[in-house]
Amino acid sequence: MLKRISPMKPMLRDEVFQSKNWLYQAKWDGVRMLAYLDQGNIRLINGKGADRTERYPDMIASLSRLPFTNVILDGELVVFHQGKSDFFQILKRDLVSASHRIQILARQLPVHFMIFDLLYEESRLLIDQYLSYRQARLQDLFSHVKEERIQQTDSFDDGSALWEETRHRGWEGIIMKEREGLYHPGGKHPTWQKVKHFRLLTATVSGVILGTGGVHSLALALPEGKNGWRYIGRAGSGLSAEERQILADWYPSQERSSPTVVNPPSDRDIHWIVPSLQVKVRYLEWTPVGSLRSPRIEGFLSSSSSI
Repeated sequence: MLKRISPMKPMLRDEVFQSKNWLYQAKWDGVRMLAYLDQGNIRLINGKGADRTERYPDMIASLSRLPFTNVILDGELVVFHQGKSDFFQILKRDLVSASHRIQILARQLPVHFMIFDLLYEESRLLIDQYLSYRQARLQDLFSHVKEERIQQTDSFDDGSALWEETRHRGWEGIIMKEREGLYHPGGKHPTWQKVKHFRLLTATVSGVILGTGGVHSLALALPEGKNGWRYIGRAGSGLSAEERQILADWYPSQERSSPTVVNPPSDRDIHWIVPSLQVKVRYLEWTPVGSLRSPRIEGFLSSSSSI
């Protein structure tokens, strides 16, 4: 049986850089997955090491048609919706464990496997080989493969052009990879770097969630109607230790006994306050239920009420 490999992950950076020593790929918005094809036995193992073989029978069927017997493929399982990989659609697949629902969703939301690395081939581990070599071997493997839902991720030389193209298409971002980089299992490494198309908005703090060392996160809201507020999620990333303590000292004077938003979540750990303090928030996109995905506090606005 092929030995499991813990996947390598990219580090996040703020901007794209251009170099002939690097290649550039689209960043897929899906579920990280390693496919183990071992003498007819096929397994799908996600980025956290959980076996997902039973949850994707449609992909197992596609993988079984590949003319490979002894490989480990690294990539992303995605569901395409309106021209882009949709994280919330693949999440519907990944969270389901009941067999009858798995079969229904396999028909309704078929997955694609976007492969970007080859880690093992015919009794040879490739993680100590340059990325350029692994990409060439992957290209050779798939040069005659015609499996609609399994594709090799394209690589580009022009990172700036790919960045603008993915922005235009509404995709998540790009991955920059060092051509002579090795594969470093088990964590983030600077030979892979990701840049995401984040957005910014101004939100108002409608509550706080406490934690060790002060405020853990902030409940965020946007204006709703003439005098109301609509809850859009919580964010704690980006707050410094000093800011967390200052907020913990400040919020009791603003606290209210009932929710200060028209759509309070079921969370019972929110201390609701008068919405007055404004923050700048970076986020990836809106979720289907109207909350922010991957929000981060970028700063407090001086024009709002002072703490």
